[in-house]
Amino acid sequence: MALLITGCGIADFDVEQHIPEQVIEGSAVAGFIGAFFDFPITLEIKSEIDARETGPIDSVTLKSLVLKVTPTKVGPSDSDDWSFLDSVDIFIKSKLEGSQLPEKKIATAQKPGAVQSFPLAPVDGVNLIPYLNEGSEMTAVAKGNAPSDDVSFDGKAVFQVNPF
Repeated sequence: MALLITGCGIADFDVEQHIPEQVIEGSAVAGFIGAFFDFPITLEIKSEIDARETGPIDSVTLKSLVLKVTPTKVGPSDSDDWSFLDSVDIFIKSKLEGSQLPEKKIATAQKPGAVQSFPLAPVDGVNLIPYLNEGSEMTAVAKGNAPSDDVSFDGKAVFQVNPF
């Protein structure tokens, strides 16, 4: 990633974070989805931002988030996809005990369909700096029916950093 310097300020830049592989448990009996993320995803981008020595940061926002089916749980006569989902919402919350920051929705998707990979739409105007300063994690809430068998997935989040 190239860091561009323009005039007196430093240009905006992106920071990526991998979403580790997780599994959504399948069920032969139709039922609602339980947990979507096996565990909350800790945001680990603050150190990369700090390493760039940009000076003060005005805002950090979610630029994109993509979830994709991985081959780990695909069986011999299986073709996993996202058709079991009606919706998924991604939230950010502080990890600081007693924080006054409310949990906020940062991305959403509706009925991704029979696809292997799908983008979630970032929620506009959510500045993540207060959450990053306290330590933060992403959680997910999904609606739909459990898939007929286990589905493994991972993903990537891209955050846009805007220095002053």
